[in-house]
Amino acid sequence: MSSVIALPTIKLIHAQSELEKLWLEHRQLAIDHAAMTRAITEAVATMPRWAQPGPEYIDHRGARVGNIVDIPEVENLPTLPCEGAQHRVRFAHYHLRDELENRLKTFDGRGPEWPTFRKRWLIRCRVVRQREADQLQEQERAGLTDLWYEENEINAKLYDVRDAIRKLNPTVDTIAAVGLLNTTYWYEPNNVHRSKQSIMLLRHLQAAISVPSIKADVEMYLYQGQPNPPAPAVAPQVAA
Repeated sequence: MSSVIALPTIKLIHAQSELEKLWLEHRQLAIDHAAMTRAITEAVATMPRWAQPGPEYIDHRGARVGNIVDIPEVENLPTLPCEGAQHRVRFAHYHLRDELENRLKTFDGRGPEWPTFRKRWLIRCRVVRQREADQLQEQERAGLTDLWYEENEINAKLYDVRDAIRKLNPTVDTIAAVGLLNTTYWYEPNNVHRSKQSIMLLRHLQAAISVPSIKADVEMYLYQGQPNPPAPAVAPQVAA
């Protein structure tokens, strides 16, 4: 009677490479970064409109125009004699310094308008300084101070991970990973730059990619979640 030898079950374990560990860490950090961006946007929306980012100027029709800036809006400031129909409505202390320096350079501090300019400029200084202090209080109340700190922590980690990926030995996998990193500020599936060059590179490398997470992200980038066509039959070989 033949004896049957029971063989132990062998589990095939996929050993993560250094690249895959870094890529998965980058993935999670990118998710955290996107969540933090949403949290900051929601916190900003709870502040008064004047404390939120907004256009720098107001034009002759009363419409707010210009670049969006983070400094506070200050309404009903006394106008200076030299101001035109379009004037600034968002101020920081350095704008007041520039106003004074420009006045002194242009008129050397003299002229009949100087007393009026000086009086109104001093009022503007007091009002703007108070507005800046009020904005800081609103930001603190909204929790933005802590959120910005956490965002900076995530950004620093992302920089380190991206730098570590770029310093790895060049292989198909690392080239594909760097190719993905170059498509966006932080690699997020919904925030990518789809250039012909990056599509050609990643499509050329696709069949030879061995890291599962990078392969999945390459396919997502190339085909945006749609069924992907077959990869090229011959994949390029890059020496490790």
